[in-house]
Amino acid sequence: MERNDYIGTAKAAAMLHITTRRVVGLCHEGKLIDAVQEGRNWKIPEESVRAYTGTAEIGDSLLPCAVRNTSYVEISSECYYVDITLLIRDLIDDHNMVTLFTRPRRFGKTLTINMLKTLLKSVEVKMIG
Repeated sequence: MERNDYIGTAKAAAMLHITTRRVVGLCHEGKLIDAVQEGRNWKIPEESVRAYTGTAEIGDSLLPCAVRNTSYVEISSECYYVDITLLIRDLIDDHNMVTLFTRPRRFGKTLTINMLKTLLKSVEVKMIG
């Protein structure tokens, strides 16, 4: 491997879809092999970033994690997403007048409601059309 294929933390972060701070942490932990610190900056071999992900080509193989995004359509197609659409069946089968979603902050309450709204609208359109 030639030594002129070093990249910085910003490019490595973009390739891995993580923050630059996490890239620095990976360098300190020795998980990005042959990464060299020069002053405050890191020089990281591009090949070690590829080796860390276990892929030969980086880009389309990794998806970002959805943070602060509540659009079900966007998240389900562009990000890592745990499918909870069977929740709809459970809600319909229970025949409850009111359902209260109690979860901690940043636990997907708005995303769940957005998912229900999106899926029920598509069912409504199919029933009408």
